[in-house]
Amino acid sequence: MSIMAGKGSSFSIDVGAGLAAVSQVIGITPPEGANETFEADYLGNASAGIPHQATGRTEGGSASAEVWLDNTSHAGLIGLLATPDTNGFSCSIGFTSGTWTFTGAGLTFGGGSVALSDGVKANLAVKLSGVAAIGAGT
Repeated sequence: MSIMAGKGSSFSIDVGAGLAAVSQVIGITPPEGANETFEADYLGNASAGIPHQATGRTEGGSASAEVWLDNTSHAGLIGLLATPDTNGFSCSIGFTSGTWTFTGAGLTFGGGSVALSDGVKANLAVKLSGVAAIGAGT
């Protein structure tokens, strides 16, 4: 069994000048794909279970990260909200043992938290177009 260390991982997004690592990332949630299915029940089904059938397609899901908010270094993300890229944008999550690459279809940025005993945090999420490709280690 191989266990990857989280330290050293990165979340990169192309905000118009090529792929660049998002600064001050605290945590990353990689995308979770799901096979698309439909309910395949029929009138003569005597079983109590409801059958489902796969369509052969996969929903790519979303990838997200929590960051220490920095208006200067996160200006590109804010700019992508103001001027969405309708053609999609490149993204990657780099781990110590490989990289997941994917195309983003939409971005969510902001929210987070402001607390007396903590730094100011923000959340970002990228809706995938298609599914992530998993590459070999670096």
